[in-house]
Amino acid sequence: MTLSLELKIPPLLVLTLCLLLQYALSVYVSPFLMANSSSSSSSSWDSFSQFLAIRIGLMTVVMGIGILIAWLGVRAFHQSKTTVNPLNPSQASSLVSHGIFEYTRNPMYVGMSLVAFGVSLFLLDPLAFLCVPLFSMYLNYYQIIPEERELRKIFGKEFEEYMIRVRRWI
Repeated sequence: MTLSLELKIPPLLVLTLCLLLQYALSVYVSPFLMANSSSSSSSSWDSFSQFLAIRIGLMTVVMGIGILIAWLGVRAFHQSKTTVNPLNPSQASSLVSHGIFEYTRNPMYVGMSLVAFGVSLFLLDPLAFLCVPLFSMYLNYYQIIPEERELRKIFGKEFEEYMIRVRRWI
C-alpha cells in the first residue's frame, strides 16, 4: 500500500510549510553549518542597514509580482465562474485560457513559487533557496500533474490543444 499525496494537501498550506522550513533552516541549521566561516567584524551599522534595505526591497518586489500573478489567476477563475478549489479539479466547469492563463497554465503556483523565492532573497540562505525548487517539484508532481489528468478527462481535446499552446510554468 502506497500513500499518495496527490491532491491531498492544499497548495497554500504547502507554501506555508515551505516558508516555515526556509526560516527554520536559516535560523537553526545554517548557523551551525557556517560556524567556521570567517566574518568581518569591521562592518558598520550603516552598511548593514543598507544591505537589509536592499534585501527587503528585493523580497517585496519579487513577492509582490508573485502575489499579483496568483491574484490574476484567481480572478480569471472567478470571472469564468469555475472552482478555485485545488483539491477537487474534477469540479471545474470551464477551461480558463484567457488573461494570465495565456502565458502560464498555473499562475497561482508560479506566484507561490515567487513568494518562496522572495523569502529566500530576504534570508539569503543557501538552504532557504534550496526549498524553492523542492516546493515547485512537489507542486508539479502532487498537484499539477493530477490536475492535468482530471482536466484532460473533462475538457479532452480542448485541454490538449491548450497544453500545446501554453507552458506549464512560464
